[in-house]
Amino acid sequence: MDPALAHRSRRGDWAQDATYIQSLIDRLNARMEEQARLHRATYVDTRTSSIGHDACQNGERQILAALL
Repeated sequence: MDPALAHRSRRGDWAQDATYIQSLIDRLNARMEEQARLHRATYVDTRTSSIGHDACQNGERQILAALL
């Protein structure tokens, strides 16, 4: 775990943690898209389709709770 993330978690700064985690996911997705393009592979954008299905949603809309 990134030490900066662990430190914020101990303080209970969950909104800031979520923003930080999302930034890492966005960087990873950008790298995967870049590599897919370089290797003539199909890139599937999961970010757009997951909007509105985050851990703050209720019931069926909540698809990312397992990550938390």
